[in-house]
Amino acid sequence: MPVLLAVAAILFVDNVDVSALTVALPSMAYELGGELGSMQSVMTAYFVSSASFFLLAGFLGDRLGIRDTLTLGVALIVVSSLCGALAASLLAVVVWRFVQGIGYALTFSMMMLLMKRLLPPGQQNVGMGIFMGVAMLSSMSGPVIGSVMTQQFGWRSLFFVNVLLCAPCVWVLLKNLHGGPEHPPLESPRSDRPGVQLAANVIFAVGVLGGMTVLMQLGAGPSGGALPPGLWPWLLGVAALCAVTFVALNRRLPRPILSLTIFDNRRFLAVVAVRVLLQAVSYSCLFWLPIFLQLGLGLGVVDAGLILTVFTATAAAGSFAAGVLAERLGQDKVALFGHGLVLLGVAALLLGRPEDSSYGLLGGLALLGAGFSAVFTVVNAALLAAIERGPEGMLVGSYYTVSYIAGSLGIAATSFVAARASEADARGYLAATTALAGCWLVGTAASLIISRIFPFTSPSLAARNTSCP
Repeated sequence: MPVLLAVAAILFVDNVDVSALTVALPSMAYELGGELGSMQSVMTAYFVSSASFFLLAGFLGDRLGIRDTLTLGVALIVVSSLCGALAASLLAVVVWRFVQGIGYALTFSMMMLLMKRLLPPGQQNVGMGIFMGVAMLSSMSGPVIGSVMTQQFGWRSLFFVNVLLCAPCVWVLLKNLHGGPEHPPLESPRSDRPGVQLAANVIFAVGVLGGMTVLMQLGAGPSGGALPPGLWPWLLGVAALCAVTFVALNRRLPRPILSLTIFDNRRFLAVVAVRVLLQAVSYSCLFWLPIFLQLGLGLGVVDAGLILTVFTATAAAGSFAAGVLAERLGQDKVALFGHGLVLLGVAALLLGRPEDSSYGLLGGLALLGAGFSAVFTVVNAALLAAIERGPEGMLVGSYYTVSYIAGSLGIAATSFVAARASEADARGYLAATTALAGCWLVGTAASLIISRIFPFTSPSLAARNTSCP
C-alpha cells in the first residue's frame, strides 16, 4: 500500500505539473524577461526529452531493476524541480525542464512494470483504470492549481511543490521495494557489453531528440519555432547519423537494445499499433481544439478552458469505468465501445456546427473524452498482459517511444495546419477543423480495424480471467 500511494503521488505531481505550468507561462515570461511565444520552449523541452529517453529508461530498468530506476527518476524530478524554482533565466528553466522530462521517462516506464508486479492478472484492468483516472483528474485540476498558486505565491511555487511531494516518495520506494534486476544479464558482463549498450541507448536518445526537435520546428511554420532557421538541417543530419550508428551497434550486441523480434508477439504489435494511431489522433485533437475555440469561435481563454473541462471530466470518469467494464466484459468489447465513442465524437464536431450551437461541441467533447480514456485504459492494461518474461523494460520503452513520436507527428501536422489557418478568417478555422476531423476519423477507423483483426485478449488469458474469483 505505501508503494501504491507513492506511485499515485508521483503520477499526480507529474500530470499537475505539466498542465499547471501552462497557466504560469505569462507570469514566468514577465519575471524572466522573455517573450510569451518563446516560453513554449519550457513545455516542449519537457515533452521532447521524456519521449527521447523512454528506451534508455527501459534499458536501465532491465539492468538496475525497478526500484533503483524508479528512485533515480523521482530523484531527478526532485533535483530538477528545486533547480528550476531557483533559476534566474529562461535558459536555466528550459534546461532543468529537460532534465525533469528525463526523470518523467524513468518514473513512468517503471510505474507500468511496477503495476505488473503488484497487480494480479484479474485486477490489472481495474488497476489501470484507477491509474488512468488519477492521471486525468490531475491533468484536469492542474490549471486550477496553477492559477491559484501562481497568483498567491508566484510561478516558482509550482516547482517547490514537486520537491515537497516527491522527496518523501524516494524514501518510501527505497524502504519498501527490493533492489536488483528482475532478469539478470546474459552469460557474463563481458558478453553483455554494458558500456556499448549504454552508448547505443544514448545515441538512440540523441537521434530521437534531434528528429523530434525538427518536427516541432517544421510544424511551427516558417516564422514560428524557437530555433534559428539554419539549424534544423544540421539537427536532421545528426538524427540520421545517430540512426545509422545505433543500427550498427545494435546488430553487434548479444542482447540488442531494440530487437525487432518483440514484434513477433502479435498481441504486443496490435497494442503498439492502436496506441500509435490513437496517440496521433488524440494529440492532434487536443492541440487543435483550444486554438479553434479561441481563434475560430472567438471565445475567451476562461470560456475555452471551461468548455474543455467537459473533455477531461468525461475522460476521468471513462477511465475508472473502463477498468471495471474490461474485467466484466473483456478488453476487446470495451476497446470496440471506446472506438465507437471517438468516432461519434468526431462526427458530432463535424455535424453539430459548433459555430451556430454549442450542443454539438459539448457533446463531441464528452464523447471524445470518454472514448479516448476507454481505449487508452484497455490498451495500457493489454500491454501489461502482452509483456513476456524477459526484456520487459525494452517492451515498455519501445511502446512509449513510438507512441510519443506518433503524438509529435500529430502535433507537428496540426501545427502546420494551424499556421495556415491563422492567415484566414473564422471560416478558415472551420475548414481546417473539417479537414483535421476527416484525418481523425481515418486514424480512429484504422485503429478500430487493427484491434478487431488482432484481439487484445488471447483465449487462454480470457479463460484464466474468467476463472478468477
